[in-house]
Amino acid sequence: MSEDLTVTIGTTAITGWTDIRVTRGIERVPSDFSIGMTELHPGELAEIGIEPGSACAVKLGDNLVVTGYIDHFIPSFGPSDHS
Repeated sequence: MSEDLTVTIGTTAITGWTDIRVTRGIERVPSDFSIGMTELHPGELAEIGIEPGSACAVKLGDNLVVTGYIDHFIPSFGPSDHS
């Protein structure tokens, strides 16, 4: 069984994270998640189409753990990385 975290936005499934945080609990409403990723090639993140307000689903392996909407997409550009 795969334990990879997958975020699906529309028909695009995204994997391969640099960092992951998923928070769920009976005392936590709403559940939330934060992920980090990096580009292999300049402009690659723009092709994914991550826009605030986009519906998304987060799965851990085959288990759906969070559904909702993208609140923030914060790209970061440095001299040696894009994330």
